[in-house]
Amino acid sequence: MRLLGKDYTMEDTATFETIANIKLSDNTEFSVVSIIGHWKDNLGSFGSNKCYGTLEKKEKITLYLDVLCEKESEKGKIITRGGREKSLQEAGVGYIKIIDATKDYKSLLNTSCKYAVSYFENNLQFITKCNVDKSILNKIKNNL
Repeated sequence: MRLLGKDYTMEDTATFETIANIKLSDNTEFSVVSIIGHWKDNLGSFGSNKCYGTLEKKEKITLYLDVLCEKESEKGKIITRGGREKSLQEAGVGYIKIIDATKDYKSLLNTSCKYAVSYFENNLQFITKCNVDKSILNKIKNNL
């Protein structure tokens, strides 16, 4: 019997910065980027967030984004990898996978999630939803 799932959500507020950039004659840009900020989850935990990755865009349209993020709180770390590809039709929507975790978050390892992001100048806000079994959510909640 499969247990019914429930969403584990994380909300981030961060600043986006282009660290380095190469622009081609056709206006395609390749950049190394950082996203630094804070996060909280729907279980009452919160902490710092830092992400680094690569971005390919053309005329303000994201063609490809690959980012590795480390979310840290007093309860442990969550490491995610993900981003967006041109094939994603929804603007500001992407996917991540939890590729490493420590302490109370270990049970989230290999969880796939979906995120939606909003931008204002170089600031961004995004929410990530991960569908997990209730038993995993309860295990995390009990540890927190």
